[in-house]
Amino acid sequence: MPDRTTGESWQQLEERIRSSSPHGSKPGWKLISVIVKSRDDLRQEQFAVQLITLFQQIFKKANLPVWLQPYQVLATSADAGLIQVVNDTVSLHGLKKKLSGGERGAKHTSLSSYFEQRCEPTRGVLARTRENFMLSLAAYSVVCYLLQIKDRHNGNILIDNAGHVVHIDYGFMLSNSPGNIGFEKAAFKLTREMVDVMGGEGGRLFEEFKNMCVMCYLEARKHAHQILMMVEITRAGQPDLPCFTSRTVLEEMQERFKLGLNRKAAASFFESLIHEACLLPYLLLLLVLLLLLLFLLFPCSFPPLTSGQAIDHWCTRQVGACRRFSAPPPSLLRFSSPPHPVLQTFFPLSFSGLQYDKFQWLTNGIMS
Repeated sequence: MPDRTTGESWQQLEERIRSSSPHGSKPGWKLISVIVKSRDDLRQEQFAVQLITLFQQIFKKANLPVWLQPYQVLATSADAGLIQVVNDTVSLHGLKKKLSGGERGAKHTSLSSYFEQRCEPTRGVLARTRENFMLSLAAYSVVCYLLQIKDRHNGNILIDNAGHVVHIDYGFMLSNSPGNIGFEKAAFKLTREMVDVMGGEGGRLFEEFKNMCVMCYLEARKHAHQILMMVEITRAGQPDLPCFTSRTVLEEMQERFKLGLNRKAAASFFESLIHEACLLPYLLLLLVLLLLLLFLLFPCSFPPLTSGQAIDHWCTRQVGACRRFSAPPPSLLRFSSPPHPVLQTFFPLSFSGLQYDKFQWLTNGIMS
């Protein structure tokens, strides 16, 4: 993406400054754009980039054609440092603003059409751009799952000129999450728009994406002890990092590698994660529609979500009404299992005892 003020790409800007610099002809000369941070602890960011660099080396050694972009981070103290700017990129947030008409004359309506519009002159460029998107998305999907990188909103995901996905900002990973609430239930971010760029779930490129994800995951498993050792050494030296709040962070990370499974079972496991990531938005929509249907069927209002007592009272009324109207099938009355994560997402309460027992039948049938 060209610079917003000058219209230059980073390469053009670098060449212009090199030509006017007295040191431009010296070997090793390079222009780097950095952000100077103060009152911000960058040690975790630096640690995350070190881990991503390790993954990059592992994938490269295995001759996997995937793509990662670890940028440079230097923590100069506990509350200051430097972060390299990822040049020639635009965030998904900025891109979506353009797609929705934030810029006058915007012609794009989706991420897929954006790629088509940018690469309109030649079909070969469009194919390469989509492939770059797929290869980078596959690598970052595996990394985000194994490192439990969270808070993946559209401002933290970039797209570069060649179509590569670039993740930034690793303030929430491993055991810490925004607000200390683990509400992100998908293993990694895989939206409908991302799938559409790869031709949809039945497309050739999406099949390649799944294969690349599995190959990256299997390769990472071969180096699990090296990755875990790096995490363990860092935790021993800097136990105050937010990502080490859980005492079982290493055990949880080791579990994600599924070292007890054979190669075929591990491949099937990661394929199931991809499937779940694709389905989660539909499950959330289904739950919203279910709650809306209940609201329309039964003459009572929903309780304030901040009141556990109100939830209990509301559930009692709904169960009573449903039993008079039509008793729920026995298969829906399973009270022994913990509440489904999606249910907890919509009703952020500590479900226990009678409250959960009365509410579980509403969702068990569709979420199991």
